[in-house]
Amino acid sequence: MTSWKKETIIYEIFVRVFSTGGNFSGIREKISYLKELGINLVWLMPIYPISSTNRKGLLGSPYALSGHTEIHPDLGNKEEFQQLVKELHKNDIRLIIDWETNYTGWDHPWLKEHPEWYQKDENGKIISPHRQWWDVARLNFQNENLVAEMLDCMKYWIENFGVDGFRCDMAGDMLGRNAADYWQYVAEELRRLNPDLFLLAEWEDPKLHPSFDLTYDWKLFHTYQDVYNGQKSPKEILNNYFAQLKEFSPHTRLRFLENHDERRAREYFGPKFSRLFSALIFSLPGVPLIYNGQEWGESERPSHFDYWKINWERRDEELLKFYQQLIKIRRENSCLTEGELLSLDKHLPENFLGFLRQENPETIIYLANFSSRTETINLSNILTKNYLTNLLTGEKLLSQKISLAAEDFLLARLW
Repeated sequence: MTSWKKETIIYEIFVRVFSTGGNFSGIREKISYLKELGINLVWLMPIYPISSTNRKGLLGSPYALSGHTEIHPDLGNKEEFQQLVKELHKNDIRLIIDWETNYTGWDHPWLKEHPEWYQKDENGKIISPHRQWWDVARLNFQNENLVAEMLDCMKYWIENFGVDGFRCDMAGDMLGRNAADYWQYVAEELRRLNPDLFLLAEWEDPKLHPSFDLTYDWKLFHTYQDVYNGQKSPKEILNNYFAQLKEFSPHTRLRFLENHDERRAREYFGPKFSRLFSALIFSLPGVPLIYNGQEWGESERPSHFDYWKINWERRDEELLKFYQQLIKIRRENSCLTEGELLSLDKHLPENFLGFLRQENPETIIYLANFSSRTETINLSNILTKNYLTNLLTGEKLLSQKISLAAEDFLLARLW
């Protein structure tokens, strides 16, 4: 993975809820906000027309698309999308778009033009992939013409609009073809157009690398939840991290506390633990994800199917500043993107988590206290440097006496 990809901070946008207008213009108005926050890659959830047939809710799921090379008219037109891409690029922000490979909505023209491209039951009827997903029909990639057409559709967005990549929905849930083989072919073809293309898979399979730059790390995400709920020790976070190194490079994992499929981080973890875990994902190897509104404490999860808008007036400015600091710290300290991770857990109390990120001559420490009381620890016997500077507050500390309040953390540079 190239260095710029390791340094990426992804910001996921659900276009129709992101602004009052719910369109591309609403995103353009906030490009300066995204740049000030420190974002360098935006992921747009599906921007395509949505099928009316079997629609869920009033608006329908953006993943029940009725065309792979068209834009939903409520979001804007192709000229406006082109302008958005250009303005993001002018501000050094790359853009990837959500890509639905395995399913289409029931109004998609392929259903009439190419019914042989779809999964069918024993009676020859086109069917949905799951009982709960009745708003989509499932594609069958045994058909070579479908493979060629899907590739051409992806090329369309690169050649005509200059998108920088794709987030591929349910990338491994492929019928009729080995997913790893399919994506290897697609990635090779797309990178002929753009060798620096960024590909994110919503899947967790080491076989999808190196075709994909990133895969979801659901295992670690669910470990955070289990630790928060008291079902696992904090030590299990790094145990899980190191266990995965047998199959994955840590730099190829998407680190997240929320996304459009999960509950809001602040609503789930609460104010203190959501900050603790946010600092954690920005300190681990991998690429952090922020879902629109997460950075200022939005606690309501947008509906996938009905009217809903983010209320920017209720944002927590202190939390927003905290995220700005985390992003700045990560981007200014290469050891957080390139450095080795060394666990301190065996030297810490049971309810603590801790590790070092090292890249000579730089060392940063992350410590977290998951207990319900203030704890003071002495790390002078294991740290090679005696002084620490809290990267969020500037406070100077001694390694012989580090006090952490209940449910608090420390992110500091050693010197």
